[in-house]
Amino acid sequence: MSRRWFFAAVGTGGVLAWWRAKKQTELPENFVLEIDLTKLGLAESKPSSPVSFLMQKANAQTEQTMLLRHATAAVERASHDERVHGLLLQLGTAAAPNVGSLAVVQELRDAIKRFETAKKAQRRDLAAKAEKEAKDPSDDKEAKSAGARTVSATGACTVAYADSYSSMTYLLASSCERVLCQPGGVVEMPALRMTTPYLSKLLAKYGVNVQVVRRGEYKSFAEWLSESSPSEPSVKASTRRLRAAFEIVLKAVAEGRYGLRHDSGTFATYRATNKARKLIAKGIYTADEACRAGAVDGLAYADEVRGMLRTECGESVRLTLQRYHAATELTRTRERAQEKFYLLKDQAAKVSRERVSQAADGAANSLQALKASASERVAALREAVGAETEPSNAEAETTFAGAKEELATEAWFGSAALEGGDGVRAPRPVVAVVVLSGVIR
Repeated sequence: MSRRWFFAAVGTGGVLAWWRAKKQTELPENFVLEIDLTKLGLAESKPSSPVSFLMQKANAQTEQTMLLRHATAAVERASHDERVHGLLLQLGTAAAPNVGSLAVVQELRDAIKRFETAKKAQRRDLAAKAEKEAKDPSDDKEAKSAGARTVSATGACTVAYADSYSSMTYLLASSCERVLCQPGGVVEMPALRMTTPYLSKLLAKYGVNVQVVRRGEYKSFAEWLSESSPSEPSVKASTRRLRAAFEIVLKAVAEGRYGLRHDSGTFATYRATNKARKLIAKGIYTADEACRAGAVDGLAYADEVRGMLRTECGESVRLTLQRYHAATELTRTRERAQEKFYLLKDQAAKVSRERVSQAADGAANSLQALKASASERVAALREAVGAETEPSNAEAETTFAGAKEELATEAWFGSAALEGGDGVRAPRPVVAVVVLSGVIR
């Protein structure tokens, strides 16, 4: 009885595990990929120790954390997935958790840009296919209507929405074709700053004297311990770093809002960069001011975004980035396992064929040796019979005929082993030797 319950529990667990895995890999036929950074935090690397893991969990301000490389890889896969019609970037409020460093924003921006380029190419291909099918005189109306619905969305592929934009969230949102904001929100333009605390007076208060030895004037790493204010070389170095980073920010805003491209001419680059510089110079806008200035494309409440998604992307069903990454990663793992299984199967079949071929070659060689040995023994037998016994001797002729039949039977078994390969071994020469020795006696 206990065995029955045990097997029933194992079977039930197997069915539930199969059903869960199936549900994890099932995705809607058409959907919009949603990246909600109010619930998802992006980490540049995994924690290197249990202590850092606990600190990361303690400092986490979002429900879930995802590696940056996994997020960009999921967006990259979605760009080639025909089921994904668009991308929605949810950024929350200006007081929402920070999206990360400038490097994180750049990585995610580049992934969104590649997604947009790939989806536009897919739409052009689908539009050309639908136009070709429309001219086709065939009566496949269902396929034509499906193609028309597929390419009905001519709006933006990527949409960003937030109640208010902070400096970094707006920089990330500018990578999308449509930037939407809540009517009562504010939009803060990208800005950079560097803050360094100088502790020499605090340390001197407690009698701590810091002595620093440096080789050059720009070796200012330890100034925050030995000085009360930054030195002139330190200010120059920090200013140059900020200017270089700001040029990256300026170019990103110009690309997102004013269509600057890598192949734009000198005048087009100057005009787009100058417009972006004027836009950033004001610093902060209300939602209405940002819409008039071109910082955002429209104003909408959260419940209106669904209708806008259908207008812009042709679909309003949303699927989170975490769910899409888990499903596609599981599918890819299964595909890799299947490929490995079939590869091992092919290798095993190849090895088996090689072994069968080697066995067949060995059997052929044994058969050839047997035939040669039999021919020699038969010739010797004929000479012995002809020399010692008269040809009319009935006993000798009967023995000779029996030897020939035995050899013919052995040769037939050897040929069957070569042709069929069903485990029949080639005849061994010792059998012929026994038969022939009996004949000679």
